[in-house]
Amino acid sequence: MAGNRWKPRDSVVYTPLSDGEGVLLCLEQREFFDLNETGRLIWERLCEGLDTAEITTTLVQEYEVTPEEAARTVESFLAKLVEDRLVESAV
Repeated sequence: MAGNRWKPRDSVVYTPLSDGEGVLLCLEQREFFDLNETGRLIWERLCEGLDTAEITTTLVQEYEVTPEEAARTVESFLAKLVEDRLVESAV
């Protein structure tokens, strides 16, 4: 998934919360998904059109993590988003 671009599916509604977290509502599945601070950052960068490499760089800049740790986090989170059908390829 490195360097790929993903976008939210049309059936997903995002709401940022004041505590730095966020919530996704999938209207199609009628399910809520909680986002922690890192998940929110990744989700918002996806919505901005950044690719996975750019999101990884953002995580390294925002948190005290190595590029390898950031890449694992992004890849893992995106895999879960794909599995839950919350995003689709932006290509």
